Amino acid sequence: MMFSQLTEKFQTMLGKVRGRGKLSQGDVEEFVRELRMNLLAADVHYTVAKNFADQLAAKAQGEKIVDSFRPADIFYRLVYDALVLILGSETVALNFSGVSPHVLVLTGLTGSGKTTTTAKLAKWVRSKGYRPLMVSTDVRRPAAAEQLRVLGESEAIDVYPQADWQGALNHAKLEGYSVLLIDTAGRLHVEEALMQELENMSAGLPSAQILYVADASGGQDATTAATAFKKHLPLTGLVLTKCDGDARGGSALSIRSLTGLPIYFCGTGERTEDLEIFAPDRFAGRLLGMGDLATLSEKIQETIDVREAGEIQKKFLKGQFTLEDMQSQLRQTRKLGGIEKWLEALPGMLPAGVGTVKGLDAGQVEKGLKVKEAILNSMTVEERRNPKILNGSRRRRIALGSGVAVAQVNRLLNEYEAMKQMMRQGIGPRRNRIRF
Repeated sequence: MMFSQLTEKFQTMLGKVRGRGKLSQGDVEEFVRELRMNLLAADVHYTVAKNFADQLAAKAQGEKIVDSFRPADIFYRLVYDALVLILGSETVALNFSGVSPHVLVLTGLTGSGKTTTTAKLAKWVRSKGYRPLMVSTDVRRPAAAEQLRVLGESEAIDVYPQADWQGALNHAKLEGYSVLLIDTAGRLHVEEALMQELENMSAGLPSAQILYVADASGGQDATTAATAFKKHLPLTGLVLTKCDGDARGGSALSIRSLTGLPIYFCGTGERTEDLEIFAPDRFAGRLLGMGDLATLSEKIQETIDVREAGEIQKKFLKGQFTLEDMQSQLRQTRKLGGIEKWLEALPGMLPAGVGTVKGLDAGQVEKGLKVKEAILNSMTVEERRNPKILNGSRRRRIALGSGVAVAQVNRLLNEYEAMKQMMRQGIGPRRNRIRF
């Protein structure tokens, strides 16, 4: 779950407020003090944590929250407004106006995820109707160029074969590419040679958008490095990576506040589609457990095959739903990413601990989906379309092929039959009519 530690801390604190009918001045001061300590524990920079807490205390006084009969509602709104303000208030988009090719330069320290992010951005750019070209300029780490080449092949995105951004730019102009993405060399720490190299590139690309890629789990080090890069380069904005890991969340608040740079995207997984546009209001809502239905809806629209889903729905309503349709549903669900990601987007589904959502073990649910998909994949087309032929020997073969017990195969078939029974009861013209 994205920044689960910070989310849990916010929820714990706001839960205490929710349980009280009224608040005293001492309660407000205790809440603000605890908030400051929790922000520091989540790797938020001291200055940012202090300013955030002080502003919240001042607003709480202005709202006359003491003796109010709705302290939880007021505190929720105050914390939400403060988070949105510190995260940038508005969603900022990349600028693709003017003459193409538009150039995106990705910078950052080694291990921050620049190369993977380059491929993710290229895929995102293509989904918006542009034609991307990628190039790696990292001559010190040959594996970076090879990684970018492999990623390009997997997504059918062109990669310039030489570590030469000038050659790549000329090639992009000649061949009609609309966006050039440059994956630059990284270092384990900020050093003069790296900065000079990047400064030279920046001087040769005056209209380029230079994005700093920051590891969200980097804590204070990520903030320090971003600030150092900004002193040398005209950075345009930020991309946060590894937001789905055990990041405590402090980087997002600290880097945005101390650099003044907007956050464009968040990387939420290893797959090239695991990239989300960063919207401050939505992000603040997720941190406070308010969900993010807008992002979930966009993700579904981008991922789900609408025609296929429509056909399945028609079959469901006609009572013609097969195991093949169930397999298709599972496949489309898995395209959305881990179940934990879309469960956390639902309002009220708050983290109850590592890997859980509202007491639900999302990891176990995800594992269960994988098992079901493996069982269905082990069946023949004929078996999926006509489950009645699944006798004992066929079930044993399917169990062996999917690496599960026969009982698990039987359980899936029982679930399928229960769905069929539900359809028969719900769609008949004379069945289950509601009488008044």
